[in-house]
Amino acid sequence: MYVTQFAIASWEGQTGWETRRKQERKGNDKKEEDERGRNGHYVRPGELKGDREDEDEIDEDELAPLNPGLGEEKNARVGRLDWCDCRHCARMTNEKECWCCHEDEATWVRVMEDEGRGGISSSYSCVVQHPFFTSVCLNPYAIQAIHSRDIHLFGSTDHLPLHEKYRETSYRAFLDYYHGQLEDEVRSHHLPSCAASTIQGVFQEHAFLVRVPGYCPL
Repeated sequence: MYVTQFAIASWEGQTGWETRRKQERKGNDKKEEDERGRNGHYVRPGELKGDREDEDEIDEDELAPLNPGLGEEKNARVGRLDWCDCRHCARMTNEKECWCCHEDEATWVRVMEDEGRGGISSSYSCVVQHPFFTSVCLNPYAIQAIHSRDIHLFGSTDHLPLHEKYRETSYRAFLDYYHGQLEDEVRSHHLPSCAASTIQGVFQEHAFLVRVPGYCPL
């Protein structure tokens, strides 16, 4: 009788222990399933409680490079042309050169002043279509005459390659006529992109590529 009661008690103890193990395993399986989340993807513990703060922080960090901070250029123009309104600008190599003739108020004031003179019309969409630009800034004969004047005003340009002499003289003629400024040092970024790139396209580095008559040493 005593042995029988001991055996029953042992069996009940073992059964209770196995039941508890099964419950613990079921609880662990449920926890792992919750951590995996839906579709088998791992879910961070904070999200099991409805807490999305960690995810929000990660999203903000990922988006941060897309939002320029203080001191950064928000509308960098290099490599783009969406800032051009005249449709004649070119992609330039630095930010200073990236501006359109439609942003050059002084130039368009002069164009308006010329309206009605010798058939000049204000309907031009770009300054490169203006008669002074086409007949002077791109004309080697006109550039040669202006260059002779500039030598007396600013000194010799013998240190410059031929194409640079033509370009610099053309830049100076542009600024003199449209801006009323006769300066010694002129650079391409002083002109709108459309004007500078057109001048550079005509007076190219290699003389055999220059297709305008009258191009000769200065």
